[in-house]
Amino acid sequence: MKYSPPSRRVSRIAFVQSVYQFEQTEVPLSQIASQFLTYHFPDKQRSHPERQPANEDFYLELIRGLELHLDEIDNLIVQNLTEEWSFDRIISIMKAVLRCSLYELKHQPLIPHPVVINEYVEITKMFADDKDVKFINAILDKLSKK
Repeated sequence: MKYSPPSRRVSRIAFVQSVYQFEQTEVPLSQIASQFLTYHFPDKQRSHPERQPANEDFYLELIRGLELHLDEIDNLIVQNLTEEWSFDRIISIMKAVLRCSLYELKHQPLIPHPVVINEYVEITKMFADDKDVKFINAILDKLSKK
C-alpha cells in the first residue's frame, strides 16, 4: 500500500468541521478535537490508499490556537462586516470558515496569506454556494491587506 504524506488541506477541512460542531453544540474545541482524532482521522495503517491522512499536529495547533484567540477572532469578524450583516446572521458553516481562516491569517505568520485564502476558498466550495464563496473571498482579501 502506498502511503500518502499528511495533508494540511485535510487538516483544515477537519478544523472547519470541528469549529462548525463547536458552533452547533458549544462543546469545548479541545473535546471536539479529541473526538476527531479518535473517530474521524484515518488510521495511517488501514486507510484507503487514495485517501490522504490529516496532518494531526497541524490540526491540533490550529484548534489550540483558535481556542486561545476565539474572542479576538470573533471581534475581528464583527468589525469587518458591512452594515447589513450582523455576526448572528452569518450561517454556522460560514462562521466556522471565517474563524478558521482568520485565525490562520492572523496567527500563522509562516503561511503566506494567498495560500490561506486559496485553501479556505476551496474549502468553502465544499460546503456552500457561489455567493458564500464570494463573501468569504471578499472578507479574507480585505483582512489580509490589513
